[in-house]
Amino acid sequence: MTQTTTTRDAISRNRVADFATTDGNRYWWHHRPECRYEPPVYSWLTDDEWVLFRQWFVESEAEFGTGTGECGVPPMSMLHGLIAGNGMTRVVQLGHYIGYSTILISLLMQRMGNGARLYSADIDPRATEFTQGWVDRFGTADVVDLQVTDSSDPAAVDRAREVFDGKDPQLVFIDSSHMYQHTLKELDLWYPALQDWGFIVLHDASTFAAEFDAKGGGGVKRAIDEWNLVAKDRIFTINSTFGETAAMGEDLAYVDGCGLGLLQKLPR
Repeated sequence: MTQTTTTRDAISRNRVADFATTDGNRYWWHHRPECRYEPPVYSWLTDDEWVLFRQWFVESEAEFGTGTGECGVPPMSMLHGLIAGNGMTRVVQLGHYIGYSTILISLLMQRMGNGARLYSADIDPRATEFTQGWVDRFGTADVVDLQVTDSSDPAAVDRAREVFDGKDPQLVFIDSSHMYQHTLKELDLWYPALQDWGFIVLHDASTFAAEFDAKGGGGVKRAIDEWNLVAKDRIFTINSTFGETAAMGEDLAYVDGCGLGLLQKLPR
Protein backbone atom coordinates (compact mmCIF):
# COMPACT_ATOMS: atom_id res chain seq x y z
CA MET A 1 0.00 0.00 0.00
CA THR A 2 1.40 3.41 -0.93
CA GLN A 3 1.88 6.23 1.55
CA THR A 4 -0.73 8.28 -0.35
CA THR A 5 -3.30 5.53 0.03
CA THR A 6 -2.46 5.08 3.70
CA THR A 7 -2.87 8.80 4.34
CA ARG A 8 -6.14 8.91 2.41
CA ASP A 9 -7.57 5.95 4.36
CA ALA A 10 -6.62 7.53 7.68
CA ILE A 11 -8.19 10.85 6.78
CA SER A 12 -11.40 9.30 5.46
CA ARG A 13 -11.90 7.45 8.76
CA ASN A 14 -11.41 10.57 10.87
CA ARG A 15 -11.74 13.57 8.58
CA VAL A 16 -12.20 16.53 10.91
CA ALA A 17 -11.47 15.20 14.39
CA ASP A 18 -8.06 16.84 14.53
CA PHE A 19 -9.51 20.24 13.58
CA ALA A 20 -10.92 20.39 17.14
CA THR A 21 -7.38 20.63 18.51
CA THR A 22 -5.72 22.53 15.65
CA ASP A 23 -4.65 26.07 16.51
CA GLY A 24 -5.96 28.93 14.41
CA ASN A 25 -9.13 30.97 14.11
CA ARG A 26 -10.06 29.26 10.83
CA TYR A 27 -10.87 26.13 12.89
CA TRP A 28 -13.10 27.96 15.38
CA TRP A 29 -16.26 26.06 14.39
CA HIS A 30 -14.61 22.71 15.10
CA HIS A 31 -13.39 23.97 18.47
CA ARG A 32 -16.97 24.17 19.71
CA PRO A 33 -17.89 21.10 21.84
CA GLU A 34 -21.23 20.67 20.06
CA CYS A 35 -19.59 20.75 16.61
CA ARG A 36 -17.25 17.77 16.84
CA TYR A 37 -18.72 16.13 13.75
CA GLU A 38 -18.19 16.25 10.01
CA PRO A 39 -20.52 18.92 8.58
CA PRO A 40 -22.45 18.13 5.38
CA VAL A 41 -20.44 20.74 3.43
CA TYR A 42 -17.44 18.42 3.87
CA SER A 43 -19.03 14.99 4.18
CA TRP A 44 -20.11 14.73 0.55
CA LEU A 45 -16.56 15.23 -0.73
CA THR A 46 -14.88 12.12 -2.09
CA ASP A 47 -11.82 10.79 -0.32
CA ASP A 48 -9.57 12.17 -3.06
CA GLU A 49 -11.27 15.58 -2.86
CA TRP A 50 -10.91 15.61 0.90
CA VAL A 51 -7.20 14.79 0.75
CA LEU A 52 -6.76 17.67 -1.70
CA PHE A 53 -8.88 19.99 0.45
CA ARG A 54 -6.74 19.19 3.50
CA GLN A 55 -3.72 20.10 1.40
CA TRP A 56 -5.38 23.40 0.56
CA PHE A 57 -5.54 24.17 4.29
CA VAL A 58 -1.83 23.42 4.63
CA GLU A 59 -0.67 25.39 1.59
CA SER A 60 -2.96 28.37 2.17
CA GLU A 61 -1.63 28.76 5.71
CA ALA A 62 1.95 28.46 4.48
CA GLU A 63 1.44 31.21 1.91
CA PHE A 64 -1.10 33.51 3.56
CA GLY A 65 -0.75 32.81 7.29
CA THR A 66 -3.12 31.39 9.87
CA GLY A 67 -5.57 34.31 9.91
CA THR A 68 -6.89 33.62 6.44
CA GLY A 69 -10.46 34.69 7.19
CA GLU A 70 -12.55 32.36 5.02
CA CYS A 71 -16.28 32.42 5.66
CA GLY A 72 -16.44 29.00 7.36
CA VAL A 73 -18.99 26.26 7.93
CA PRO A 74 -22.19 28.17 8.95
CA PRO A 75 -22.47 30.54 5.94
CA MET A 76 -21.21 27.86 3.57
CA SER A 77 -23.95 25.54 4.84
CA MET A 78 -26.55 28.22 4.13
CA LEU A 79 -25.18 28.78 0.62
CA HIS A 80 -25.04 25.09 -0.19
CA GLY A 81 -28.65 24.76 0.93
CA LEU A 82 -29.79 27.62 -1.30
CA ILE A 83 -27.82 26.46 -4.33
CA ALA A 84 -28.26 22.69 -4.21
CA GLY A 85 -31.71 22.76 -2.65
CA ASN A 86 -33.05 24.83 -5.54
CA GLY A 87 -31.00 23.68 -8.51
CA MET A 88 -29.43 27.11 -9.00
CA THR A 89 -27.24 27.46 -12.08
CA ARG A 90 -26.12 31.12 -11.99
CA VAL A 91 -24.20 32.20 -8.90
CA VAL A 92 -21.99 35.26 -8.39
CA GLN A 93 -19.34 35.50 -5.69
CA LEU A 94 -17.90 38.89 -4.75
CA GLY A 95 -14.64 38.20 -2.96
CA HIS A 96 -13.20 34.71 -3.43
CA TYR A 97 -9.91 35.58 -1.71
CA ILE A 98 -7.87 32.34 -1.47
CA GLY A 99 -10.60 29.96 -2.52
CA TYR A 100 -12.34 28.26 0.41
CA SER A 101 -15.89 29.01 -0.68
CA THR A 102 -15.00 28.92 -4.38
CA ILE A 103 -13.71 25.36 -4.07
CA LEU A 104 -16.74 24.13 -2.14
CA ILE A 105 -19.30 25.89 -4.34
CA SER A 106 -17.67 24.81 -7.61
CA LEU A 107 -17.41 21.17 -6.53
CA LEU A 108 -21.05 21.25 -5.51
CA MET A 109 -22.11 22.78 -8.83
CA GLN A 110 -20.09 20.28 -10.79
CA ARG A 111 -21.68 17.44 -8.82
CA MET A 112 -25.17 18.84 -9.52
CA GLY A 113 -24.60 18.23 -13.23
CA ASN A 114 -27.12 20.82 -14.45
CA GLY A 115 -24.72 23.19 -16.22
CA ALA A 116 -24.34 25.49 -13.19
CA ARG A 117 -21.70 28.24 -13.40
CA LEU A 118 -19.97 30.41 -10.79
CA TYR A 119 -18.69 33.89 -11.64
CA SER A 120 -16.30 35.15 -8.97
CA ALA A 121 -14.63 38.57 -8.70
CA ASP A 122 -11.82 39.66 -6.40
CA ILE A 123 -9.53 42.68 -6.55
CA ASP A 124 -6.45 40.79 -5.28
CA PRO A 125 -4.32 39.33 -8.14
CA ARG A 126 -2.18 37.17 -5.85
CA ALA A 127 -5.18 35.63 -4.11
CA THR A 128 -6.90 35.05 -7.44
CA GLU A 129 -3.84 33.31 -8.89
CA PHE A 130 -3.73 31.07 -5.81
CA THR A 131 -7.44 30.30 -6.09
CA GLN A 132 -7.20 29.59 -9.81
CA GLY A 133 -4.42 27.13 -9.15
CA TRP A 134 -6.64 25.22 -6.74
CA VAL A 135 -9.66 25.36 -9.04
CA ASP A 136 -7.44 23.74 -11.66
CA ARG A 137 -6.22 21.10 -9.22
CA PHE A 138 -9.77 20.23 -8.23
CA GLY A 139 -10.79 20.07 -11.90
CA THR A 140 -13.63 22.59 -11.67
CA ALA A 141 -12.32 25.19 -14.11
CA ASP A 142 -15.25 24.34 -16.41
CA VAL A 143 -17.61 25.60 -13.70
CA VAL A 144 -15.76 28.71 -12.45
CA ASP A 145 -14.90 32.03 -14.06
CA LEU A 146 -12.44 33.92 -11.83
CA GLN A 147 -11.73 37.58 -12.55
CA VAL A 148 -9.40 40.15 -10.99
CA THR A 149 -11.66 43.17 -10.82
CA ASP A 150 -13.46 45.55 -8.47
CA SER A 151 -16.73 43.85 -7.57
CA SER A 152 -18.48 47.25 -7.66
CA ASP A 153 -17.44 47.86 -11.28
CA PRO A 154 -20.37 47.65 -13.76
CA ALA A 155 -18.08 45.66 -16.06
CA ALA A 156 -18.30 42.82 -13.53
CA VAL A 157 -22.05 42.54 -14.15
CA ASP A 158 -21.48 42.45 -17.88
CA ARG A 159 -18.94 39.66 -17.48
CA ALA A 160 -21.26 37.67 -15.21
CA ARG A 161 -24.03 37.83 -17.79
CA GLU A 162 -21.59 36.60 -20.44
CA VAL A 163 -20.76 33.63 -18.24
CA PHE A 164 -24.47 33.00 -17.75
CA ASP A 165 -25.26 33.18 -21.48
CA GLY A 166 -27.00 36.52 -21.17
CA LYS A 167 -29.14 35.59 -18.15
CA ASP A 168 -29.29 37.35 -14.78
CA PRO A 169 -27.72 35.94 -11.59
CA GLN A 170 -29.94 33.94 -9.26
CA LEU A 171 -27.72 34.44 -6.22
CA VAL A 172 -25.00 36.94 -5.35
CA PHE A 173 -22.75 36.24 -2.37
CA ILE A 174 -21.03 39.38 -1.04
CA ASP A 175 -17.89 38.67 1.00
CA SER A 176 -15.41 41.16 -0.39
CA SER A 177 -14.01 44.38 1.14
CA HIS A 178 -16.32 44.54 4.19
CA MET A 179 -16.24 48.32 3.84
CA TYR A 180 -19.37 50.42 4.23
CA GLN A 181 -19.18 52.53 1.06
CA HIS A 182 -18.02 49.66 -1.11
CA THR A 183 -20.77 47.37 0.13
CA LEU A 184 -23.39 50.02 -0.68
CA LYS A 185 -21.95 50.26 -4.20
CA GLU A 186 -22.15 46.48 -4.56
CA LEU A 187 -25.77 46.45 -3.44
CA ASP A 188 -26.65 49.31 -5.78
CA LEU A 189 -24.95 47.53 -8.68
CA TRP A 190 -25.95 43.91 -8.21
CA TYR A 191 -29.51 44.29 -6.92
CA PRO A 192 -30.81 45.60 -10.29
CA ALA A 193 -28.80 42.88 -12.08
CA LEU A 194 -30.40 40.11 -10.02
CA GLN A 195 -33.28 38.12 -11.48
CA ASP A 196 -36.69 38.55 -9.88
CA TRP A 197 -37.02 36.27 -6.83
CA GLY A 198 -33.21 36.02 -6.69
CA PHE A 199 -31.09 36.42 -3.57
CA ILE A 200 -28.20 38.48 -2.28
CA VAL A 201 -26.36 36.97 0.70
CA LEU A 202 -23.96 39.17 2.68
CA HIS A 203 -21.36 37.80 5.06
CA ASP A 204 -19.98 39.80 8.03
CA ALA A 205 -23.26 41.63 8.65
CA SER A 206 -23.06 42.05 12.43
CA THR A 207 -21.87 44.81 14.74
CA PHE A 208 -18.94 42.60 15.70
CA ALA A 209 -17.88 42.27 12.04
CA ALA A 210 -18.06 46.04 11.46
CA GLU A 211 -14.51 46.19 12.79
CA PHE A 212 -13.38 44.48 9.56
CA ASP A 213 -13.98 47.77 7.72
CA ALA A 214 -10.42 48.96 7.08
CA LYS A 215 -11.65 52.55 6.78
CA GLY A 216 -13.63 52.44 10.01
CA GLY A 217 -16.86 53.34 8.25
CA GLY A 218 -19.17 50.88 9.95
CA GLY A 219 -18.77 47.97 7.59
CA VAL A 220 -21.42 45.75 6.05
CA LYS A 221 -23.82 46.32 8.95
CA ARG A 222 -23.98 50.07 8.38
CA ALA A 223 -24.49 49.52 4.66
CA ILE A 224 -27.37 47.14 5.41
CA ASP A 225 -28.93 49.52 7.94
CA GLU A 226 -28.87 52.40 5.45
CA TRP A 227 -30.13 50.21 2.60
CA ASN A 228 -33.06 49.15 4.75
CA LEU A 229 -34.05 52.78 5.38
CA VAL A 230 -34.80 53.42 1.71
CA ALA A 231 -35.14 50.09 -0.12
CA LYS A 232 -38.47 48.39 -0.80
CA ASP A 233 -36.94 44.94 -0.38
CA ARG A 234 -35.34 44.89 3.04
CA ILE A 235 -32.32 42.85 4.08
CA PHE A 236 -32.99 40.35 6.84
CA THR A 237 -29.96 40.00 9.10
CA ILE A 238 -28.93 37.09 11.31
CA ASN A 239 -26.99 38.05 14.47
CA SER A 240 -27.17 41.71 13.47
CA THR A 241 -26.42 43.13 16.91
CA PHE A 242 -23.87 40.55 18.00
CA GLY A 243 -21.03 42.57 19.45
CA GLU A 244 -23.27 45.20 21.05
CA THR A 245 -26.04 43.18 22.72
CA ALA A 246 -24.20 39.85 22.94
CA ALA A 247 -20.74 38.68 23.84
CA MET A 248 -18.40 35.88 22.87
CA GLY A 249 -19.50 32.60 24.38
CA GLU A 250 -23.18 33.50 24.28
CA ASP A 251 -25.51 30.69 23.15
CA LEU A 252 -26.22 31.64 19.52
CA ALA A 253 -28.55 29.53 17.41
CA TYR A 254 -26.62 30.60 14.30
CA VAL A 255 -23.16 30.27 15.77
CA ASP A 256 -21.23 32.64 13.47
CA GLY A 257 -20.96 35.95 15.31
CA CYS A 258 -20.00 37.68 12.06
CA GLY A 259 -23.63 37.45 10.99
CA LEU A 260 -25.34 37.00 7.66
CA GLY A 261 -27.66 39.19 5.58
CA LEU A 262 -30.31 37.88 3.19
CA LEU A 263 -32.12 39.93 0.56
CA GLN A 264 -34.68 38.67 -1.96
CA LYS A 265 -35.60 40.73 -5.00
CA LEU A 266 -39.36 40.72 -5.41
CA PRO A 267 -41.05 41.45 -8.75
CA ARG A 268 -42.54 44.94 -9.18
